[in-house]
Amino acid sequence: MEVTLGDFVKYLVLLLHQGGVPFSFRIPEPWHTLFYKLKNMPHVAGKPDFFGNLGFDWDGPYPKSEELTEFIRALCLTGSVVTTSPHFDAYALPEETKKLWLESFEKLDEPTKRFLTTAFKVARGFNFRNEALPWQLYD
Repeated sequence: MEVTLGDFVKYLVLLLHQGGVPFSFRIPEPWHTLFYKLKNMPHVAGKPDFFGNLGFDWDGPYPKSEELTEFIRALCLTGSVVTTSPHFDAYALPEETKKLWLESFEKLDEPTKRFLTTAFKVARGFNFRNEALPWQLYD
């Protein structure tokens, strides 16, 4: 089963949620930086092919992927993830979404699960809930 960017983001959010790692989409920098880092990791079994085509712009202080931005916006707009804070600095998965994503995750092959676990370990080192600088609020 080929894992798309959208699938990968969903599974990573699932792992963050299950691992008790607070995450937010309010500040995009950590997400883009994480995916840039994952893209540049050596190719190993289980690393999805989409990373080879994932483009990043360096027009600002950090690398940005338009594809990643669009998918994260869609997650928020469709209610796949919900905010748990009036400041949009904390998100969670609704139980039904969690159940569906977990069922799908469990069907993945072992190399893909291992790479997602590696991505989760890398992601734990990022501060997804950092405070925004004024100009980042409108990014």
